[in-house]
Amino acid sequence: MTLPSLDRHNTDAEQTVLSAALGHWSAPEVEAAISVIDAVHAEALAKFEGIDLVGFHGQTLAHAPRKQGTLQVGDGAALAEHLKTPIVWNLRISDVELGGEGSPLAPFFHHACARNIKGEGPIVFLNLGGMGNISWVDPAIDVPTEVSALLAFDTGRANAPINDLVQARCDVAFDKDGKIASLGTVEMGALELFLAEPYFRILPKSH
Repeated sequence: MTLPSLDRHNTDAEQTVLSAALGHWSAPEVEAAISVIDAVHAEALAKFEGIDLVGFHGQTLAHAPRKQGTLQVGDGAALAEHLKTPIVWNLRISDVELGGEGSPLAPFFHHACARNIKGEGPIVFLNLGGMGNISWVDPAIDVPTEVSALLAFDTGRANAPINDLVQARCDVAFDKDGKIASLGTVEMGALELFLAEPYFRILPKSH
């Protein structure tokens, strides 16, 4: 299978394609997003040598773990054929089908990091991507699947809504180095109202 090629200098066009597909479960926009994701990953992975195995979860376009499930676009089979390299994919989809929230690998990576730095006592990793998640790790326990070795769960939205806001209000893709945010002050009444949402009293959603 031949994957589409991309002009790597045209990242704004790629972002437009992906943004148009967000929230869709099936639409022409989804097919366009698949082409972008496959081409970008094929180009990035081609730069590495001696790869034995690739983990590929794709790009999240729609996510409702307790309802429709989750939609991760990207064709792992096409990438494997293109790169002549074994690829493990559909990781998030499988995790959701098993009752998780769709981030099965981050906690194991965080456990490995804690062990690698020979950390003492419990260590907490806060990952702020488009969504946020926390991993609580006990580096004294060798195997991450053992009871009490780690606890991980989503915290909610992180950079995704901020990116959307600055794009709409400031016409930039993201708040580089937090420069825009640093100009503001915290409105405590709004923060307290926000934290009163029942969502924040829900027990960890994935572990």
